Amino acid sequence: MRLQSTQTSDFDPISAVTWLPANAYYCLDLECDIDSLRKLDDVELAERLVQEPKPVRRLKINASPLLYPLWDIDADRFLGQTEEELTRRASSVRADDEFMTRIARAAALHEPVYAPSEHIELQIYGGNFFSDADGELCRRFHALPWEARPDLMFLFADGRLRRLARRLIYFERPDLLNDAERQTIAADIALRRRGEGKYVPPQWTTIATALAELETMGEETSDAFKRSFRDLR
Repeated sequence: MRLQSTQTSDFDPISAVTWLPANAYYCLDLECDIDSLRKLDDVELAERLVQEPKPVRRLKINASPLLYPLWDIDADRFLGQTEEELTRRASSVRADDEFMTRIARAAALHEPVYAPSEHIELQIYGGNFFSDADGELCRRFHALPWEARPDLMFLFADGRLRRLARRLIYFERPDLLNDAERQTIAADIALRRRGEGKYVPPQWTTIATALAELETMGEETSDAFKRSFRDLR
């Protein structure tokens, strides 16, 4: 792993500790007191990682600041540090497998834990990324005419994609589904709108809560507009 830095007015030197399945890296701040971290036991280390200034950063690959190899940083940005010293620190921690493992284990204790959700909208936080095979099926699904898509949706290995495929077909071409499927989906949508059945308590705005909010607006909303919400029930 390369030593990297965010190139700001005075850059922040970091070195990658480990990659996470959530498409992110734990990175150690090379300006922190590394020797003091080494002396902490596991409990103390976990506590130190949440104290400011935090010695470990969690950088998402698709949402991180600009990162540069150390040798690409202009010399006038080092502000009293040297490339040689930072390289020595980075080499020292990367060569210490036990310390790197302890840092990664302590940081993982503070990872958010998302409870499994029945709602597909929240299932992005659970499970794995889609496989390459399912990714290719997604491309085929969107390229085919609607009449060919119902057969393809059963080929997805990931259940989330099967549900999303069925949902798209229902909204765009419900005539391609049989009566039983259409009735099941329509009944489920009605329960979601009302926040009833398995959707109690609802995690979204229901028709009832929307109507209650509309009533507080007084003459700002017309009776016809309110009726359009009531008709959704």
